[in-house]
Amino acid sequence: MAEAPAHHQFFGDGEHDFRLSPVEILELERQTGAGIGGLCQRLFRSDFKHADVTETIRLALIGGGEKP
Repeated sequence: MAEAPAHHQFFGDGEHDFRLSPVEILELERQTGAGIGGLCQRLFRSDFKHADVTETIRLALIGGGEKP
């Protein structure tokens, strides 16, 4: 199975790749206490916790190739 392409975006100090593989999604679910669908719904309706946003960004950067 081919890996999904990364989203390339300027963030913080420069250009970065963001990607959530199944491994990062499982960790995101564990860290936020919500399934990926529920987490997306919380984000879209602006009913999210700080950790929902920071963990999503952190894990997407790791999935994009950044070191933890």
